[in-house]
Amino acid sequence: MTNTRACVSTSRSLRRAHCAQLARWNRLTLNTVAQGAWALLLGTYSSEEDVVFGAVVSGRPAELRGVESMIGSFIKHAAGASPYETPRRV
Repeated sequence: MTNTRACVSTSRSLRRAHCAQLARWNRLTLNTVAQGAWALLLGTYSSEEDVVFGAVVSGRPAELRGVESMIGSFIKHAAGASPYETPRRV
């Protein structure tokens, strides 16, 4: 059982490292890579040309005086949209 856990853990680390390297090469954040992968997955399984999904983002403006001591939910919901063309065999 321990070997299986170690293998899965190593596999996850390698996938994360690969995604991080992909992000660096393309000057993107890991979040952007993850959202792009999610858009590809949704487009593949829905067979739709336009894919729209939601994302939650922080809404705490850094320039707001005293924001770090304020209590409350400072979140926004943003829509992510991506045109998707189904790959075709040639």
